[in-house]
Amino acid sequence: MLDFNLKEVPEEQKSSQEKKREASGYESNKSKVDFSFIPDQEEKPAVEVERKEPLFEEEPPKTQPPPFARERFRNDYADEPADFTSRSGKTWLYVLLGIIGVALITVFVYLLMGPGGTKEETPDYTLTPTTDSLPKPQNVVPPYVQTQFAQNQGKNQLYVNYLNSFLNSATSNSNYYLLAITNGNLYLSILGDSRDAIAEYRRALKDQYPGILMNAVSAQDRFVGEQKKLLADFYIPLPAPSASSALTLTARPAGSGEIRAAISSVAQKYGLKTSYFQQGEQVNEGNFRKTYLYAQLNGSKSAMINFIQDISQSYPALQFLKISFYPSNAVTMDGANINARIEAAAYDPA
Repeated sequence: MLDFNLKEVPEEQKSSQEKKREASGYESNKSKVDFSFIPDQEEKPAVEVERKEPLFEEEPPKTQPPPFARERFRNDYADEPADFTSRSGKTWLYVLLGIIGVALITVFVYLLMGPGGTKEETPDYTLTPTTDSLPKPQNVVPPYVQTQFAQNQGKNQLYVNYLNSFLNSATSNSNYYLLAITNGNLYLSILGDSRDAIAEYRRALKDQYPGILMNAVSAQDRFVGEQKKLLADFYIPLPAPSASSALTLTARPAGSGEIRAAISSVAQKYGLKTSYFQQGEQVNEGNFRKTYLYAQLNGSKSAMINFIQDISQSYPALQFLKISFYPSNAVTMDGANINARIEAAAYDPA
């Protein structure tokens, strides 16, 4: 049975002793609770379910993976780290073999050059190179260039020798109206007082050059002022030029560009005036490219000869094709200065 306090006594009016008494009797009252008023539950009989036979024979359920099993499998596989063991097996084998090979080579070199190996003995003295032991400079110029430039220099020297000799061989009664050399021939135009003066000049040349063949081309009267004179034209075949045996090239010679600049500078060196200078066409000839050059100069006879001599020796790539001397301010070349027209070709290896 439950004991209930039916006295309506406010909580605040209870004495302290009653509060103590209620607190101490709280635990003892728990044991006095009677649960007999709750009826006991009766056990219900078990219901039997009648099993009926199926109309059709059921097939055993097929084993199918649960929904999204494939997706879970893929996701799980993607999250797992890749296994490279099967792929890199051969790679690790090659790396291992390479390391072993390097180690064997290192051991072999150490045994060969180390304390147990043989070393070349270093001499105690210092070798002093002599001029005989030093390698000699090799000829870097191709043979065909050497041959062509030697021919150029030989031909130029032949022209210089004949021009110098004939320019200073005039007589008192005759002088040159024109002196030109080209294509292996020397052309002379002589202005004399008479036929006898021309014949006298011809005998003087043959005495100076025995065996020379002086062919007469034409003769005509020419008036100089009021005086009648005779103008005679001759040509003299020249011997074939020989290649210069003194030419030995050990470095690349100057080409057409350097030669163009040299013509003006060398002419100025000898006091010559360059009144005309131009580069002509360029043509291919064998293993070379020929550049044609044209110049017109004015100066003394000696300066002209020195200029041609200097150019021919300093620049073997240049070949004189035609050189013409003619008077500058007079009828004949007996004055102080003369004019010169030069046609040449510069050979550049192709």
